[in-house]
Amino acid sequence: MTLSNVLPLALFCLASVVRAQVPHAASTARKPHADTSWRQQAVYFSDRKPILGVPTPATRLIAHCSEDGTTFLNEIPGPDATTIPDLYRVTSSGEGLPIRRELPLDFINLSVRDFFAADHTLVTLLEGIRRNDHNDPSAVRETGYFLSLSDPDGTSPKLLTLDLKFKPVKVALFGTGDFLVLGWDEINLLPLLALVKEDGTVRRFVDFDEHQHAAPYTTFGSAKEAEAAPNHVTLGSLQRAAFVPYGQQVLLTYPGTARSVRVLSAMGEDRSIPIALPPGFVLHDVLVSGAGYPLVLRAQPREASPGASTTPARRLFEMNSYNGLLLREFVFAHPGVGDVTCASTTTLSAIFFDAIANPATPSDATELVVATAPRR
Repeated sequence: MTLSNVLPLALFCLASVVRAQVPHAASTARKPHADTSWRQQAVYFSDRKPILGVPTPATRLIAHCSEDGTTFLNEIPGPDATTIPDLYRVTSSGEGLPIRRELPLDFINLSVRDFFAADHTLVTLLEGIRRNDHNDPSAVRETGYFLSLSDPDGTSPKLLTLDLKFKPVKVALFGTGDFLVLGWDEINLLPLLALVKEDGTVRRFVDFDEHQHAAPYTTFGSAKEAEAAPNHVTLGSLQRAAFVPYGQQVLLTYPGTARSVRVLSAMGEDRSIPIALPPGFVLHDVLVSGAGYPLVLRAQPREASPGASTTPARRLFEMNSYNGLLLREFVFAHPGVGDVTCASTTTLSAIFFDAIANPATPSDATELVVATAPRR
Protein backbone atom coordinates (compact mmCIF):
# COMPACT_ATOMS: atom_id res chain seq x y z
CA MET A 1 0.00 0.00 0.00
CA THR A 2 1.43 3.39 -0.98
CA LEU A 3 1.80 6.40 1.35
CA SER A 4 -0.91 8.26 -0.56
CA ASN A 5 -3.34 5.47 0.34
CA VAL A 6 -2.21 5.06 3.99
CA LEU A 7 -2.48 8.74 5.00
CA PRO A 8 -6.22 9.22 4.20
CA LEU A 9 -6.99 5.92 5.93
CA ALA A 10 -5.07 7.00 9.07
CA LEU A 11 -6.85 10.35 9.19
CA PHE A 12 -10.23 8.61 8.82
CA CYS A 13 -9.42 6.24 11.71
CA LEU A 14 -8.24 9.09 13.94
CA ALA A 15 -11.44 11.04 13.30
CA SER A 16 -13.49 7.96 14.10
CA VAL A 17 -11.70 7.54 17.45
CA VAL A 18 -12.32 11.18 18.39
CA ARG A 19 -16.01 10.88 17.52
CA ALA A 20 -16.25 7.73 19.58
CA GLN A 21 -14.74 9.42 22.62
CA VAL A 22 -17.03 12.50 22.32
CA PRO A 23 -20.18 11.09 20.71
CA HIS A 24 -22.44 14.12 21.16
CA ALA A 25 -19.99 17.03 21.22
CA ALA A 26 -21.73 18.96 18.48
CA SER A 27 -25.23 18.34 19.76
CA THR A 28 -24.46 19.31 23.38
CA ALA A 29 -22.55 22.54 22.62
CA ARG A 30 -24.67 25.58 23.43
CA LYS A 31 -24.30 29.30 23.75
CA PRO A 32 -23.58 30.46 27.35
CA HIS A 33 -26.54 31.84 29.25
CA ALA A 34 -26.87 35.63 28.93
CA ASP A 35 -26.31 36.03 32.67
CA THR A 36 -23.04 34.04 32.69
CA SER A 37 -21.44 35.03 29.37
CA TRP A 38 -18.84 37.16 31.16
CA ARG A 39 -16.22 35.89 33.56
CA GLN A 40 -16.14 36.64 37.27
CA GLN A 41 -13.07 38.01 39.00
CA ALA A 42 -12.57 37.69 42.74
CA VAL A 43 -11.43 40.96 44.33
CA TYR A 44 -9.64 41.28 47.68
CA PHE A 45 -9.42 44.75 49.21
CA SER A 46 -6.19 45.06 51.19
CA ASP A 47 -3.83 47.65 52.64
CA ARG A 48 -6.65 49.20 54.67
CA LYS A 49 -5.82 52.56 56.21
CA PRO A 50 -7.94 54.40 58.80
CA ILE A 51 -9.25 57.75 57.54
CA LEU A 52 -8.35 60.57 59.91
CA GLY A 53 -9.85 64.03 59.89
CA VAL A 54 -13.29 63.10 58.54
CA PRO A 55 -16.12 63.20 61.09
CA THR A 56 -18.46 60.24 61.02
CA PRO A 57 -21.84 61.44 62.34
CA ALA A 58 -25.12 59.68 61.78
CA THR A 59 -25.46 61.45 58.42
CA ARG A 60 -24.21 59.48 55.46
CA LEU A 61 -21.28 60.39 53.24
CA ILE A 62 -21.46 60.54 49.44
CA ALA A 63 -18.24 59.67 47.60
CA HIS A 64 -17.11 61.35 44.38
CA CYS A 65 -14.02 60.43 42.39
CA SER A 66 -11.66 62.31 40.08
CA GLU A 67 -9.88 60.68 37.16
CA ASP A 68 -6.61 60.41 39.07
CA GLY A 69 -8.34 58.19 41.65
CA THR A 70 -8.75 60.79 44.41
CA THR A 71 -11.92 60.40 46.45
CA PHE A 72 -13.94 63.36 47.76
CA LEU A 73 -16.56 62.91 50.48
CA ASN A 74 -19.64 65.09 50.74
CA GLU A 75 -21.66 65.02 53.94
CA ILE A 76 -25.41 64.66 53.59
CA PRO A 77 -26.95 67.16 55.99
CA GLY A 78 -29.79 66.23 58.26
CA PRO A 79 -33.33 67.58 57.73
CA ASP A 80 -32.76 70.50 60.12
CA ALA A 81 -29.33 71.50 58.80
CA THR A 82 -28.81 75.21 58.21
CA THR A 83 -25.28 75.14 56.78
CA ILE A 84 -23.64 73.77 53.63
CA PRO A 85 -22.32 70.23 54.24
CA ASP A 86 -18.58 69.76 54.53
CA LEU A 87 -16.43 68.43 51.71
CA TYR A 88 -13.28 66.35 52.31
CA ARG A 89 -10.49 65.06 50.13
CA VAL A 90 -9.27 61.58 51.11
CA THR A 91 -5.64 60.76 50.30
CA SER A 92 -4.37 57.23 49.63
CA SER A 93 -2.71 57.29 53.06
CA GLY A 94 -6.08 57.90 54.76
CA GLU A 95 -5.75 61.60 55.52
CA GLY A 96 -8.98 63.59 55.29
CA LEU A 97 -8.44 67.18 54.17
CA PRO A 98 -11.30 69.69 54.40
CA ILE A 99 -12.11 71.59 51.19
CA ARG A 100 -13.28 75.18 51.60
CA ARG A 101 -16.23 76.30 49.50
CA GLU A 102 -16.81 79.95 48.67
CA LEU A 103 -20.43 80.91 49.43
CA PRO A 104 -22.61 83.90 48.46
CA LEU A 105 -23.02 86.25 51.42
CA ASP A 106 -26.40 87.75 50.51
CA PHE A 107 -28.22 84.42 50.02
CA ILE A 108 -29.75 82.07 52.58
CA ASN A 109 -31.16 78.53 52.54
CA LEU A 110 -28.15 77.44 50.50
CA SER A 111 -28.08 73.85 49.28
CA VAL A 112 -25.73 71.73 47.18
CA ARG A 113 -27.47 70.67 43.96
CA ASP A 114 -24.53 68.88 42.27
CA PHE A 115 -20.79 68.26 42.51
CA PHE A 116 -18.19 67.49 39.81
CA ALA A 117 -14.49 66.67 40.26
CA ALA A 118 -12.63 67.80 37.14
CA ASP A 119 -8.89 67.36 36.60
CA HIS A 120 -7.83 70.62 38.23
CA THR A 121 -11.05 72.10 39.59
CA LEU A 122 -13.79 71.04 41.99
CA VAL A 123 -17.21 72.39 40.97
CA THR A 124 -20.18 72.65 43.35
CA LEU A 125 -23.56 73.79 42.07
CA LEU A 126 -25.33 75.85 44.76
CA GLU A 127 -28.90 77.08 45.03
CA GLY A 128 -30.07 79.76 47.45
CA ILE A 129 -32.68 82.43 48.23
CA ARG A 130 -31.74 86.11 48.30
CA ARG A 131 -31.71 87.47 51.82
CA ASN A 132 -34.67 89.69 52.79
CA ASP A 133 -33.27 91.97 55.49
CA HIS A 134 -36.47 94.01 55.69
CA ASN A 135 -38.65 91.03 56.64
CA ASP A 136 -41.11 92.03 53.95
CA PRO A 137 -43.49 89.06 53.48
CA SER A 138 -44.66 90.47 50.13
CA ALA A 139 -41.13 90.55 48.68
CA VAL A 140 -40.52 88.16 45.78
CA ARG A 141 -38.31 85.24 46.77
CA GLU A 142 -35.46 85.41 44.27
CA THR A 143 -33.66 82.12 43.66
CA GLY A 144 -30.00 82.29 42.70
CA TYR A 145 -27.59 79.68 41.34
CA PHE A 146 -23.83 79.66 41.78
CA LEU A 147 -20.75 77.58 41.03
CA SER A 148 -18.34 77.33 43.95
CA LEU A 149 -14.89 76.49 42.54
CA SER A 150 -11.64 75.41 44.19
CA ASP A 151 -8.46 73.48 43.49
CA PRO A 152 -8.46 69.77 44.46
CA ASP A 153 -6.34 70.60 47.50
CA GLY A 154 -8.86 73.20 48.67
CA THR A 155 -6.93 76.31 47.70
CA SER A 156 -7.99 79.35 45.63
CA PRO A 157 -11.74 79.11 46.21
CA LYS A 158 -13.93 81.43 44.15
CA LEU A 159 -17.59 81.94 43.37
CA LEU A 160 -19.26 82.21 39.97
CA THR A 161 -22.80 83.59 39.68
CA LEU A 162 -24.84 81.85 36.97
CA ASP A 163 -26.84 84.11 34.67
CA LEU A 164 -29.27 81.60 33.17
CA LYS A 165 -32.90 81.66 32.02
CA PHE A 166 -33.46 78.05 33.08
CA LYS A 167 -33.08 75.96 36.23
CA PRO A 168 -29.61 74.32 36.36
CA VAL A 169 -29.71 70.75 37.62
CA LYS A 170 -26.33 69.15 36.85
CA VAL A 171 -22.90 70.58 36.08
CA ALA A 172 -19.62 69.39 34.54
CA LEU A 173 -16.40 71.08 33.40
CA PHE A 174 -14.47 70.58 30.17
CA GLY A 175 -10.73 71.12 29.84
CA THR A 176 -11.49 74.13 27.63
CA GLY A 177 -12.77 75.99 30.69
CA ASP A 178 -16.42 75.88 29.61
CA PHE A 179 -18.98 74.43 31.97
CA LEU A 180 -21.58 71.95 30.77
CA VAL A 181 -24.93 72.57 32.45
CA LEU A 182 -27.92 70.26 32.23
CA GLY A 183 -31.05 72.21 33.08
CA TRP A 184 -34.81 72.44 33.00
CA ASP A 185 -36.89 74.92 31.01
CA GLU A 186 -39.66 75.62 33.52
CA ILE A 187 -41.88 77.33 30.91
CA ASN A 188 -41.78 74.69 28.17
CA LEU A 189 -41.09 71.77 30.55
CA LEU A 190 -38.13 70.58 28.52
CA PRO A 191 -34.54 69.61 29.37
CA LEU A 192 -31.72 71.84 28.12
CA LEU A 193 -28.00 71.32 27.71
CA ALA A 194 -25.80 74.40 27.54
CA LEU A 195 -22.15 75.42 27.41
CA VAL A 196 -21.62 78.14 30.00
CA LYS A 197 -18.70 80.57 29.89
CA GLU A 198 -16.45 81.52 32.79
CA ASP A 199 -18.57 84.63 33.38
CA GLY A 200 -21.69 82.51 34.05
CA THR A 201 -23.54 83.25 30.79
CA VAL A 202 -24.53 80.80 28.07
CA ARG A 203 -22.05 80.41 25.22
CA ARG A 204 -24.43 78.23 23.24
CA PHE A 205 -26.97 75.48 23.67
CA VAL A 206 -25.95 71.94 22.76
CA ASP A 207 -28.25 70.06 20.40
CA PHE A 208 -29.12 66.47 21.14
CA ASP A 209 -29.42 63.91 18.34
CA GLU A 210 -33.21 64.01 18.09
CA HIS A 211 -33.35 61.03 15.74
CA GLN A 212 -31.45 58.79 18.12
CA HIS A 213 -33.02 60.20 21.30
CA ALA A 214 -36.39 61.32 20.00
CA ALA A 215 -38.55 59.86 22.76
CA PRO A 216 -37.37 62.06 25.65
CA TYR A 217 -38.02 65.22 23.64
CA THR A 218 -41.40 64.39 22.19
CA THR A 219 -44.13 66.97 22.80
CA PHE A 220 -47.42 65.77 24.27
CA GLY A 221 -50.98 67.00 23.87
CA SER A 222 -51.85 66.60 27.55
CA ALA A 223 -50.27 65.97 30.92
CA LYS A 224 -51.95 62.55 31.04
CA GLU A 225 -50.40 61.60 27.71
CA ALA A 226 -46.98 62.78 28.89
CA GLU A 227 -47.14 60.79 32.10
CA ALA A 228 -48.10 57.67 30.15
CA ALA A 229 -44.99 57.91 27.94
CA PRO A 230 -42.34 55.54 29.37
CA ASN A 231 -39.35 57.65 28.30
CA HIS A 232 -40.78 61.10 28.97
CA VAL A 233 -38.29 63.32 30.76
CA THR A 234 -39.51 65.11 33.88
CA LEU A 235 -37.65 67.41 36.26
CA GLY A 236 -37.47 64.53 38.74
CA SER A 237 -35.88 62.17 36.21
CA LEU A 238 -33.49 64.91 35.10
CA GLN A 239 -32.33 65.38 38.69
CA ARG A 240 -31.41 61.69 38.81
CA ALA A 241 -29.10 62.02 35.78
CA ALA A 242 -25.36 62.23 36.45
CA PHE A 243 -22.25 63.62 34.73
CA VAL A 244 -19.07 61.51 34.95
CA PRO A 245 -15.54 62.73 34.05
CA TYR A 246 -14.16 60.89 31.01
CA GLY A 247 -10.84 62.34 29.84
CA GLN A 248 -11.47 65.34 27.60
CA GLN A 249 -15.13 64.31 27.39
CA VAL A 250 -18.00 63.91 29.84
CA LEU A 251 -20.40 61.01 30.23
CA LEU A 252 -24.11 61.71 30.74
CA THR A 253 -25.68 58.74 32.52
CA TYR A 254 -29.23 57.89 33.55
CA PRO A 255 -29.25 55.91 36.82
CA GLY A 256 -32.36 53.83 37.41
CA THR A 257 -32.73 53.06 33.70
CA ALA A 258 -31.03 50.94 31.04
CA ARG A 259 -30.63 53.90 28.68
CA SER A 260 -27.40 54.34 26.76
CA VAL A 261 -24.55 56.38 28.20
CA ARG A 262 -24.01 59.54 26.16
CA VAL A 263 -20.45 60.71 25.44
CA LEU A 264 -20.35 64.51 25.25
CA SER A 265 -17.67 66.98 24.20
CA ALA A 266 -17.64 70.77 23.97
CA MET A 267 -18.95 70.38 20.40
CA GLY A 268 -21.97 68.25 21.35
CA GLU A 269 -22.70 64.55 21.50
CA ASP A 270 -19.89 62.41 20.07
CA ARG A 271 -21.52 58.98 20.45
CA SER A 272 -23.56 56.83 22.80
CA ILE A 273 -22.72 53.56 24.54
CA PRO A 274 -25.48 50.96 24.97
CA ILE A 275 -25.67 49.09 28.27
CA ALA A 276 -26.15 45.32 28.09
CA LEU A 277 -27.15 44.70 31.71
CA PRO A 278 -28.44 41.35 33.01
CA PRO A 279 -32.22 40.85 32.87
CA GLY A 280 -33.97 42.60 35.74
CA PHE A 281 -31.16 45.11 36.37
CA VAL A 282 -30.74 48.82 35.62
CA LEU A 283 -27.86 51.27 35.99
CA HIS A 284 -27.02 52.54 39.46
CA ASP A 285 -23.95 54.59 38.52
CA VAL A 286 -20.82 54.66 36.37
CA LEU A 287 -17.57 54.92 38.31
CA VAL A 288 -14.88 57.34 37.18
CA SER A 289 -12.16 55.57 35.18
CA GLY A 290 -9.71 56.44 32.42
CA ALA A 291 -11.03 57.33 28.98
CA GLY A 292 -10.45 54.66 26.37
CA TYR A 293 -10.53 51.87 28.94
CA PRO A 294 -13.48 49.64 29.83
CA LEU A 295 -16.03 51.37 32.03
CA VAL A 296 -16.85 50.12 35.53
CA LEU A 297 -20.49 50.43 36.54
CA ARG A 298 -22.80 49.41 39.34
CA ALA A 299 -26.07 47.71 38.43
CA GLN A 300 -29.08 47.62 40.71
CA PRO A 301 -32.20 45.46 40.47
CA ARG A 302 -35.39 46.93 39.14
CA GLU A 303 -38.07 47.42 41.72
CA ALA A 304 -38.94 44.02 43.11
CA SER A 305 -42.39 42.70 42.35
CA PRO A 306 -44.87 42.83 45.27
CA GLY A 307 -44.71 39.07 45.77
CA ALA A 308 -40.92 38.75 45.63
CA SER A 309 -39.40 37.20 48.75
CA THR A 310 -35.87 38.53 48.20
CA THR A 311 -34.31 41.47 46.40
CA PRO A 312 -31.14 40.88 44.33
CA ALA A 313 -28.09 42.83 45.51
CA ARG A 314 -26.18 45.42 43.52
CA ARG A 315 -23.47 44.10 41.20
CA LEU A 316 -20.22 45.58 39.88
CA PHE A 317 -19.34 45.07 36.21
CA GLU A 318 -16.66 46.03 33.73
CA MET A 319 -18.17 47.05 30.40
CA ASN A 320 -16.78 47.58 26.90
CA SER A 321 -16.77 51.35 26.36
CA TYR A 322 -17.74 51.02 22.68
CA ASN A 323 -20.35 48.29 22.27
CA GLY A 324 -21.60 48.10 25.88
CA LEU A 325 -21.00 44.36 26.31
CA LEU A 326 -20.17 43.19 29.82
CA LEU A 327 -16.61 41.86 30.08
CA ARG A 328 -16.47 40.64 33.67
CA GLU A 329 -18.07 40.94 37.07
CA PHE A 330 -16.12 41.82 40.19
CA VAL A 331 -17.16 39.69 43.16
CA PHE A 332 -16.14 40.15 46.79
CA ALA A 333 -17.59 39.56 50.23
CA HIS A 334 -16.39 42.69 52.03
CA PRO A 335 -16.84 45.61 51.69
CA GLY A 336 -20.20 46.00 49.96
CA VAL A 337 -20.53 46.82 46.28
CA GLY A 338 -21.87 50.25 47.23
CA ASP A 339 -18.63 51.08 49.08
CA VAL A 340 -16.45 51.08 45.92
CA THR A 341 -15.64 54.69 45.06
CA CYS A 342 -13.09 54.74 42.21
CA ALA A 343 -12.02 52.53 39.32
CA SER A 344 -8.73 53.70 37.87
CA THR A 345 -7.14 51.80 35.01
CA THR A 346 -5.41 49.38 37.41
CA THR A 347 -7.06 49.76 40.83
CA LEU A 348 -10.43 49.69 42.57
CA SER A 349 -10.78 51.84 45.69
CA ALA A 350 -13.32 51.56 48.48
CA ILE A 351 -14.22 53.53 51.60
CA PHE A 352 -16.15 51.70 54.30
CA PHE A 353 -16.49 51.01 58.02
CA ASP A 354 -14.30 48.14 59.19
CA ALA A 355 -13.62 46.51 62.54
CA ILE A 356 -10.84 48.11 64.59
CA ALA A 357 -7.98 45.65 64.92
CA ASN A 358 -7.12 46.60 68.50
CA PRO A 359 -7.61 44.24 71.48
CA ALA A 360 -8.32 47.22 73.74
CA THR A 361 -11.43 48.22 71.80
CA PRO A 362 -14.86 46.56 71.94
CA SER A 363 -15.37 43.76 69.45
CA ASP A 364 -18.07 45.67 67.60
CA ALA A 365 -16.07 48.93 67.30
CA THR A 366 -15.55 50.15 63.74
CA GLU A 367 -13.62 52.89 61.95
CA LEU A 368 -13.78 54.46 58.51
CA VAL A 369 -11.04 53.06 56.25
CA VAL A 370 -9.84 53.33 52.67
CA ALA A 371 -8.66 50.22 50.84
CA THR A 372 -7.61 49.22 47.33
CA ALA A 373 -7.72 46.12 45.16
CA PRO A 374 -6.07 45.28 41.81
CA ARG A 375 -8.46 45.69 38.89
CA ARG A 376 -6.42 43.51 36.56
